Amino acid sequence: MILGVDHVALTALDLDDANDNMRESGFECVFIEKEIPNHPSKAHLLHDLQLTHDLGYFRPPSGVPIEVTVYGPTVAPQPSPFRYDTGLIRLSTNDVAKESRFLSDALSFRPNKPDVLHLGSPIANWRCTLQLEGDPLAGLSTLDSPGYPCLALLSNSIFEDLAKVKQAGATDLTDVFRLKVGGRSLWTVLFRSPTGTILELVDVATSEER
Repeated sequence: MILGVDHVALTALDLDDANDNMRESGFECVFIEKEIPNHPSKAHLLHDLQLTHDLGYFRPPSGVPIEVTVYGPTVAPQPSPFRYDTGLIRLSTNDVAKESRFLSDALSFRPNKPDVLHLGSPIANWRCTLQLEGDPLAGLSTLDSPGYPCLALLSNSIFEDLAKVKQAGATDLTDVFRLKVGGRSLWTVLFRSPTGTILELVDVATSEER
């Protein structure tokens, strides 16, 4: 079951500088982790695969948290599709109807309008409103693209939710792999929507094995 949004990812080149900028913008730094191993199954979602990456998790006073990620000394040439805006996340897509259908069928978003979808949650920072914006030139970004390349959703049953994602037409799936960050053990998987948007499922593991 999808519980809400975990974060939107933001690509950076220096985590210390990003930490200063996020704090100045009113974000709380929840944790910072450096030299986290990159799982090899993510290679097809990166322009330049490095052995490790750095990340920091930042929570705003209200709205969607941001995960700042440093994948290497350079960024990919293709721009990211997401934009972080007050009260909502904007997503450029080459097919608004197809994107909306996937997000609704696979990931529990509910359309308020044909191009506006909402993911509800009793926890305020887990709620998300997506504004879909048509762009016929929207291309395939990667996790190391500049800007906001990926939206991550919280799941309490990652394999059941992954089955829905596959049935709805997801492509370029990674393995389901375990990640230890911020004192938590997580299971995660990344994939593209049928239009090419990178999305992620995050499941907080309650035991060492699933």
